Amino acid sequence: MSLSNIGRKHWYRILIGKTAIFLAWAFCVAAVMLLVVIVFAHLATHYHERVPVNENLSEKWLLSNANVVDLNGSQELLLAQDLLIENGIIKDIVPHGSKFFKVRKIDTSGKFVTAGLIDSHVHIEDSAYLGLALSYGVTTVRGMRGNTAQLKWREQINNGEWLGSRFYVASPIIDGQAGDPFHVTVTSADQAEELVRRYADGGYDLIKVYGSIKGEVFDEIISTARKLDIPVAKHGPYPANERSFTSLQSLQSVEHIEDIYSKLLNYSVENKAALSVALEKLATADVPVVTTLAVFDELALISRDKYKYIEELPLHFFNDAHLQLTTMFGVERWLNASEELAARNVQDLAHLKHILRELKTRNIPIVLGSDSGALVGVTGFSTHKELQLLIDSGFSNKEALLAGTINAAKMLGVGDKLGEVKKGFVADFIITADNPLKNIKTLQSPDAVSYRGLYLDRRKLDELKVNAEKTLPVWLTYPMLFWQMIKENYVSST
Repeated sequence: MSLSNIGRKHWYRILIGKTAIFLAWAFCVAAVMLLVVIVFAHLATHYHERVPVNENLSEKWLLSNANVVDLNGSQELLLAQDLLIENGIIKDIVPHGSKFFKVRKIDTSGKFVTAGLIDSHVHIEDSAYLGLALSYGVTTVRGMRGNTAQLKWREQINNGEWLGSRFYVASPIIDGQAGDPFHVTVTSADQAEELVRRYADGGYDLIKVYGSIKGEVFDEIISTARKLDIPVAKHGPYPANERSFTSLQSLQSVEHIEDIYSKLLNYSVENKAALSVALEKLATADVPVVTTLAVFDELALISRDKYKYIEELPLHFFNDAHLQLTTMFGVERWLNASEELAARNVQDLAHLKHILRELKTRNIPIVLGSDSGALVGVTGFSTHKELQLLIDSGFSNKEALLAGTINAAKMLGVGDKLGEVKKGFVADFIITADNPLKNIKTLQSPDAVSYRGLYLDRRKLDELKVNAEKTLPVWLTYPMLFWQMIKENYVSST
């Protein structure tokens, strides 16, 4: 063997040795970094400075001399009523003074009592958002991009550890296309079955499916979910690939009126025949449509008014990391929109309102959802914006309130205990100075809120709002989100 060959082999050994050492160090560094992420993610789940529940959930008390907004009755307004609350339930509703109750009495002096609002499409990236929603009288929310941290927050609220809106948590989003790191890509029926079972066993309240899902994958999701008795909600009021509108009948809801305009009408409403056909097909499915106009209104205003609109928003309630991400992947696009695109967005919003009116005329169930958190809409604040947009679209105040109370409760399968101020129902209601059937804006600043029978006066609501500014720090939020992303995408690929 020549000296040159011996030398060459020697350098190969050195190179291989150094490469092995480098890879070992890289593995150790990656392992340490992953461990740090896991630890910080765990801390994030438990880190919160939330308003504790100091009151007794089983307390018995009387709301005296209240005008009850009866959205499900012919009278619409029951004047001068006394409401007996016990163990978080409305035990009785009687005319004022007709019965004597030896309990703590809260006199409303003829104020108005309306069922607590339900926002059926929000994004909860911080536990602070749940307290903020409650301060606005939104007693129930349905989070549409869930993770295990949110399940923990739901558990803490249900256990009475701190005050936050009742929280329905959707699974991580099941998508048919790769690209979004916070979605789980599923391309086979076997994957779909495994994932639905995992999410059902994990305690999620519903399965969230994206619009790009394959037909056979969608079928398996529906079939498995039906066996496990867990509902499914779908992004977009249109069928999965190669499926008919009747396939939507088993869904809890379909999301986003915008997708009727973009997917079913190809951004055109001038063709009234096409609109009529599309909506008639949707009517055959008899599935609730969740509105989400507020987020489209938001992007229209950002693209038209730029930072002037942004500066008017209560962004001090936004988690900083969440704000950075939504700005990077959404807001910047609309801030950079041309004048032509901005004008088109404003025009498109008018088209969406027209489509909403058409949905109403066909008696398709309408449910309020604001999509807060998708851009820079603040939870609770956006709920009231959505109410106003429904009214701007031709809904009466009562019809708009139905979308955010009774219709939403029925969709969630709890229409027998939520969504109304009624004997035997959970004591979730808003107390206001004015009648919301005449002045919807009065709900934006409630005098008090009853939540699970806890009486939260104006001082307590203000405390919730101040506390909501204490969002999770960036150094905990990013590890939490990163760990959730790693877990879900790893599971989906195994």
